[in-house]
Amino acid sequence: MSIEIIPNWHPIFVHFSVALLSVSGVMFLASTLLKKEQLFVVARWSLWLGVVITIGTVAAGFYAYNTVAHDGPSHAAMTDHRNWALGAASLFALLAVWSLAKHRTADKASPLFIACILIATGLLAVTGFKGGEAVYRHGLGVMRMPEVSGDGGHGSHSHGEGEEHGAIHNEHQKEETSPEHNSDHAHGDHNHEEENAHNSTHDTETAIIEEFINPLEPAGVVKAFREALKNKDEDAIRALLLPDVFISEGGNAERSLDEYASHHMVSDMEFVAAVEDSVNDQQVHVSGDTAWIVTEIVSNGLFRGTNVHSKLMETMVLTNTKDGWRVAHIHWSSGPASNDSKQTSKEDDGHGDHEH
Repeated sequence: MSIEIIPNWHPIFVHFSVALLSVSGVMFLASTLLKKEQLFVVARWSLWLGVVITIGTVAAGFYAYNTVAHDGPSHAAMTDHRNWALGAASLFALLAVWSLAKHRTADKASPLFIACILIATGLLAVTGFKGGEAVYRHGLGVMRMPEVSGDGGHGSHSHGEGEEHGAIHNEHQKEETSPEHNSDHAHGDHNHEEENAHNSTHDTETAIIEEFINPLEPAGVVKAFREALKNKDEDAIRALLLPDVFISEGGNAERSLDEYASHHMVSDMEFVAAVEDSVNDQQVHVSGDTAWIVTEIVSNGLFRGTNVHSKLMETMVLTNTKDGWRVAHIHWSSGPASNDSKQTSKEDDGHGDHEH
């Protein structure tokens, strides 16, 4: 019988580290203020045990750092979390050695020790926040939600604001089945309103598409999408993607435009806007109404306080619709860029004008 830990052991160890080291900081302060030797003993043991467990936490963290699937923005967040964690762990380790060396002669902590462990506790709090950002904002190590069907759908699941939307939708359905509505429908008023609204939406999307896309060039769509991300233009992004677009990145999948907009779109826009990108290589293939474009991109810059030097492999599949080429599928895979890639991206002027 095997035990499978998804995605790794880091989430198990880290809770013990945070709890024990936080308790040690609080107990050291309390023992000084209340002059209670018992609290001092609890503080020391919490610190010593916390540091021992933190060795496993850091080791598991490095394993996760090198194995968990991630994209460009999540890589930057993961690196930021790692750097804070190493700083906090190192300071707690030094304090543990200090405390261990003095445990036979000292019956209370010195003011300098108290100041240092409070600083370490503050670093630990920031590290925890950064870890939460990596998981809950970027989805690192998180498996996708299961498919929901039947009674497990929206009919039995509360969404807060979504409930109000559902209530409005239900009221609208009731109006559609009422005699008054049927009478109006018979005169064609409702059809005209729906048609006008549909035409207005269609005209808006067409205007955006004409502004950003040459329908005859699939590569132009890819470039326009990249520019829309960099400009944080959600309307343009929505116009370039099909409603049922399938996007996979960082080991996760988003199965519609709305799902992408509610998950990774914001972080993708923030990342692309923050860094400078150069295209090392791009291959365009067109077969009938289907095109696929593979692009190698090197990103350099500063994102959320972390230096970025990464390489992205991007594959886009496009479909030629009545409104021109639209993106049907995107796959992103990224990792650290080599120095050779960085040099090539700077020297190759033929590919340097395409940004992500």
